[in-house]
Amino acid sequence: MMVRERQPDKAPDWPEMMAWRPDDFPTELPAEFDGRGGRARFMRASGVIRGYYGGQVRHGLSVFPREQWLFLDFATLLAEPNPTLDKVTRHIGVGRFKPYPPLRQLMAGSPSISGTAPTGADLMTLARPLEPELAEYVALTGLSVDHWTTERLLTGDLDAAEQATVYARKAGLA
Repeated sequence: MMVRERQPDKAPDWPEMMAWRPDDFPTELPAEFDGRGGRARFMRASGVIRGYYGGQVRHGLSVFPREQWLFLDFATLLAEPNPTLDKVTRHIGVGRFKPYPPLRQLMAGSPSISGTAPTGADLMTLARPLEPELAEYVALTGLSVDHWTTERLLTGDLDAAEQATVYARKAGLA
């Protein structure tokens, strides 16, 4: 928004930034999602797109200059919220919080989801195509992903079948 106000001819539209999709992502609603509620089901089913972190950062860096970016680790935000907020306010050039806002859980997952419980093989099927994405994300941001579930599955530091059981229990499917 600040860029748009100062340089309206050089500021990208937010939809331009958010419209990025992997090259192989469907451009039309697949047939199995036809009918009532199909589009919403497709959007939930395509949630794996969120794992394309490297491509998203690469695209973002092509839209906004690197100096406008501040890459943060979410786990650090949760563990050290006030210093992380100080880093953010410094980056954008505004005063520090006085007082700091409380952390709140606003988007808790549903305690019960209908469907089939995932298997370890399912998790690995989702994780393997994301391996180059994680490597690109690390290279572009300088952040570690060693503690991320996908990375831990790919390196074998986390047992896929055990993690699938954890997810199934959390979703009320086990």
